[in-house]
Amino acid sequence: MEKTIIMLGRVSTSIKAGIPVHVLSIINALSSAKNISIINIVPSLDNYSKRQHRQITSNSIEVICPANFAVKTLSLSLDFLFYFKSICNRYPSSPIHVHLPDPLSLIAILLFARHRKVFYTVHAELVGKGVFSLIYNLMLLSLDSRHSSFVFPTKSHRESIHIPKRFKNSIELPFIFEDPLYPDSMSCIRAKTNTSSTVLTFVGRLVPYKGVEVLIRAMAMVPQSIPLSLNIVGDGPMRADLQVAASQDLRIKFSGEISDTQLSLLYSQTHIFVLPSISRAEAFGIVQVEAMLHACMVLSSYLGNGVNDVNQESISGHSFPAGNSAALAELIIQYSTDQSARNSLMLSARKYAKTRFASQSLLDSYLHLYK
Repeated sequence: MEKTIIMLGRVSTSIKAGIPVHVLSIINALSSAKNISIINIVPSLDNYSKRQHRQITSNSIEVICPANFAVKTLSLSLDFLFYFKSICNRYPSSPIHVHLPDPLSLIAILLFARHRKVFYTVHAELVGKGVFSLIYNLMLLSLDSRHSSFVFPTKSHRESIHIPKRFKNSIELPFIFEDPLYPDSMSCIRAKTNTSSTVLTFVGRLVPYKGVEVLIRAMAMVPQSIPLSLNIVGDGPMRADLQVAASQDLRIKFSGEISDTQLSLLYSQTHIFVLPSISRAEAFGIVQVEAMLHACMVLSSYLGNGVNDVNQESISGHSFPAGNSAALAELIIQYSTDQSARNSLMLSARKYAKTRFASQSLLDSYLHLYK
């Protein structure tokens, strides 16, 4: 008998951001699972006049509901609520998976599925304060504690993110990823371990909390005599200012948005992935795992949260004090001049990431969660 999983998300999986990337990873990981289908319901961020249906995998569809109001990645959609109600009526015993923070999905649950079994994956706290944050926390308090289970991707998420104490049902379950490399792809890893020049990469939105200016300042402290290059992938409101800041360093390239295929190729050529975020708004760093699975060592800011649970010290890479360009430059110099140490951490990072985030046992845990 087929089991249908109902997912609620803030935005479409076609958008490159933490929550939709994780949702897409779950969908892809379950694409070969027998007797399982997935309906991912999301509001649009555009002025769609009617509901859109998009096939993602053979056993999953995404339904994009037109929004009445949208700002950044938050939408208000009455069609989202009405469609979710109809799906709940059609599949009365299906598990529901919500990704927090997401006010609209909480409204949907409180209105139409309060006493259903619901799993909440907690990605981060809701950013912001004031009345809006108060209303959001009141919605959390209004959930049915008997039927609500919270899923935390790391120990730090579980310890630092506030969830009302009466919700006792919580588990720690890492985000799941597909292994992007096949046996014949391992040749690219062997090839990059044999290069003396080091390729660094950053991937993410060019917004203040990502700390890209910290990385650019660090590059200025790395002697030009050391053979290396830096790719900055992504777009955002800070792009023009960052390009001006990096204009004197010909080793730095801004690639803008690139396709998944192009990104996979770039990861395969990258030795060191850098995540220089300066705020705890960066709660996990999915791109870290993507890079590790392509055999990249990682240098990430120490934020004391899930970011550093993901990047294990001396196993997948190293942390440096947030905002400290000099400390980051020192690490870049160390691993750009010692190829043996660089290569060792690259291979260690892939082995660790494959075991923790892309294993069959983790997939089995997700299947057990839904079943």
